[in-house]
Amino acid sequence: MKINQITLSLKSVANDNKVRLIGIKDMYEYEDGKRTVKNGTKYVCLCESNEYEKIEVKVESIEPIITEEELEKKKEPVYISFQGTFKGIFWYKSRTSSWELSCKAEKVVLVKK
Repeated sequence: MKINQITLSLKSVANDNKVRLIGIKDMYEYEDGKRTVKNGTKYVCLCESNEYEKIEVKVESIEPIITEEELEKKKEPVYISFQGTFKGIFWYKSRTSSWELSCKAEKVVLVKK
């Protein structure tokens, strides 16, 4: 079995069923090297139960569950989880000659602490 054929769950990646949300980014499609339409949201997360490893999880939903401005105003940490399909897959980045983790989820939800 090759490393790029292994699919990981959130529990395998984060060592937990929730992660701490630290940032939100828009995702776009590109055509001829130029950004065109928005096609999803990336959630930048800390895996507190996995030595504070940072991951980005792509979700095709255009509207984020919380805005970057709302996240910055929060005084307490914000935790999220993912419902439906979650896939963590390794891919080889030839520019840096290293393996990278790519995460994608079907749906994101806020977690009440």
